[in-house]
Amino acid sequence: MGGRASEADEVSSMSEKAAVFMDITYLRNRLNYFLIFVFVDNVFLHKWWRCHRLGKRSFFVSGRQFHVCARCTGIFIGYMVSPFFIPWGNIALYLFPISVICMGLDGITQLFSWRTSNNLLRLVTGLSFGFTFLPFFIYILGGIIVGYSI
Repeated sequence: MGGRASEADEVSSMSEKAAVFMDITYLRNRLNYFLIFVFVDNVFLHKWWRCHRLGKRSFFVSGRQFHVCARCTGIFIGYMVSPFFIPWGNIALYLFPISVICMGLDGITQLFSWRTSNNLLRLVTGLSFGFTFLPFFIYILGGIIVGYSI
């Protein structure tokens, strides 16, 4: 009898693992559909967002290339999320110039072949720029409109 209980436990454990695997697979498929919708099949990005779109500097999902490079992907995501960071505009006052410098250094050193960048670094520099762009300018414009010095 002891063998049957352990077999039942083993089957139960295997079915739980299969359910978790199916959940992860389902989530990964949903994420792929979302990424394709936002970055691959997006008419706005394709038509209006000017980017070099080099294959070696872009992300791929399900074998399809994003319409923007890794850096522009980060900028775009940052723009979409940046309204949540508006209350911290005073912090963006310092972070935005740093993000511009980091993104510029990454781009310039890559342009002159002083070093080779990678898509993760491009994404991170784009994200930092995108996150801080809107809060920075709203903080600056708020200071100009209200009339206080920054």
